[in-house]
Amino acid sequence: MNDLDSHIRIHHLLIVFYLCLLTMPLMGQDYITNYSAEYSAQENGIVIAWETGNEDGVKQFQVERSVNNSSFDVVDDGVVLAKGEPSYYEIIDTSDMFQKPDGGSFLSGRVYTYRIRIVFTDKTSSITENIQVSPKISSTHHTWGTIKAMFK
Repeated sequence: MNDLDSHIRIHHLLIVFYLCLLTMPLMGQDYITNYSAEYSAQENGIVIAWETGNEDGVKQFQVERSVNNSSFDVVDDGVVLAKGEPSYYEIIDTSDMFQKPDGGSFLSGRVYTYRIRIVFTDKTSSITENIQVSPKISSTHHTWGTIKAMFK
């Protein structure tokens, strides 16, 4: 092996080393370690909760909902600023889109898809996997909601 070959080999090793250094912060980052979305009769909405393991470089979280599993919108109060350390977050989606004019609920029988967009300080973002929620509202809860609406 001549000097030129060893110089090229060292150059390639340095490039690999620097690439590893640059991508190391992205590897093994558990930004969201636990994530759930489920219907709560008590809250009359969908409770979206998540825990973070690492918030380095995270600016905020945006909770997004879809009714057709293709176009997503940020839910009301769905933008949450990162605390900067491993934390627990929870929001309750009680959108007006869930309510009928008579006080009943559109929740039952529909499938809602949720995801969380992680927005970083460098303006890039990452999206969690989708979670689908299909609320099953009891007839007692539904009837009670209708009775309450009659007396508003």
